[in-house]
Amino acid sequence: MRLWGLHPMRNGSHGVKTPLIDALLAFARLGHAELQKREIDLDELTRETMGDFQEETEKRGIAWIIHPLSLVWADPVLLRMALVNLMSNAVKFTGTRLHPKIEMGLFSGRPDETVMFIRDNGAGFDSTHAEKLFGIFQRMHTEAQFAGTGVGLANVQQIILRHGGRIWVESIPDGGATFYFSLPKLPENFPGASDESQAAMVGDECDSNP
Repeated sequence: MRLWGLHPMRNGSHGVKTPLIDALLAFARLGHAELQKREIDLDELTRETMGDFQEETEKRGIAWIIHPLSLVWADPVLLRMALVNLMSNAVKFTGTRLHPKIEMGLFSGRPDETVMFIRDNGAGFDSTHAEKLFGIFQRMHTEAQFAGTGVGLANVQQIILRHGGRIWVESIPDGGATFYFSLPKLPENFPGASDESQAAMVGDECDSNP
């Protein structure tokens, strides 16, 4: 497998393309942004974020399968940014599929965490060196195959790590990919969290095999 590094992105006499500069600036800001954590309905946020892809969904007939999700304690702006990047990734890499499908739900992780997965039936890749995919400008496909800045997944990892979680991926060539990320569960009697939210977060999760 070849990991695709930085290829200069030029736009005539204007030099490097603005989207790449914007992505790098966003990445830099993420490392310093103060987290504004609150109780978030992950189900509601996920479905709201899906609206960003309505046009593509209708045009290509993308099938979205959303399993029941839970409440989490996170920064809503940053968590939404992570979801946008992961969903965008799934939408992009199912671009060659006649019947594209994207599935999201909860996965059984460690006792102290909530794990969400985002699975697609897209192009996939050899995941032998999958951990490198979360580095800046590390890609599994060429720009000609699938366009992108090479910064999105690095942003996702930075967001998840700042929340005290972890992220990983499983994939096979031409067999789709499944991204997982975790967020710590609320400790019992955590200040500011309702009894209902704590009960929901320690409730049953959808055990879905990747």
